[in-house]
Amino acid sequence: MELAMCLSLLLMILLGIVDFGRVFYAAMALTQAARSGAQYGAQSVGKSSDFSGMEAAATSAAQADWGTITAVGTRTCTCSDDSIVSCTTGVCATDPGNSPRIRVQVTATKTFQTIVNYPGIPHIIPLSRTAIMRAQ
Repeated sequence: MELAMCLSLLLMILLGIVDFGRVFYAAMALTQAARSGAQYGAQSVGKSSDFSGMEAAATSAAQADWGTITAVGTRTCTCSDDSIVSCTTGVCATDPGNSPRIRVQVTATKTFQTIVNYPGIPHIIPLSRTAIMRAQ
């Protein structure tokens, strides 16, 4: 009787450890996917506006490690005082002599599900990671 009680408790602890590792591995895979998408967009000024390319680079990097994710790529242009300006005009009001800096941002998201529904811990965990890089 004691063995059955202890074995079920130990099995629950073991499954908790496995799920704990899985959620952190999924978070690391999302971080790498977001970085891959941002690296694609940061290659050049021309690729910084290729949002579908950034998203495809992110999703293909994650599929090798952790299945399907959702990725969204964006681009912002900022002046030296960190004010956001339009990327199409390319003129900084505070410093007209300098061109704005182009930054790409990729946000990768995934909904993680644990193996077992633990009491007090959510069964579905939304994960999201963002990478921002300056375009070359």
